[in-house]
Amino acid sequence: MVSRAVLNCQKIMRWLAKEGYMKHVHLKELKKAIVWNIGCDKRTIDRYIEALQLLEYITEIGNGVYQLNYVKVPGALETLVKGGEQKKLM
Repeated sequence: MVSRAVLNCQKIMRWLAKEGYMKHVHLKELKKAIVWNIGCDKRTIDRYIEALQLLEYITEIGNGVYQLNYVKVPGALETLVKGGEQKKLM
C-alpha cells in the first residue's frame, strides 16, 4: 500500500511532465506545481519539496534548479514521449 504523500508526489511529477518539463525545473515552477495539485500553504510546499527529494524524484543541481527523475513515476514517461521539447528555464 502506497501512502497519500507518495501518490501526491507522483501526481506533481505527472503534472510537470504534462507541462513540458522533461529534464529540469526551476524552484518557482516546482512550487507552482505543488500549489496547483496539493495546496498553497508554505509548510505544505516545503514538505513536498523535501518529500520529492527524499523519494529521489528530484535532485537539486544548482541554485533553485532541480533535475527530474521520471523513472519511478508511473505514467510520466508516456506523457514525456508524447510531449514536445523541454520548457526554457528563466
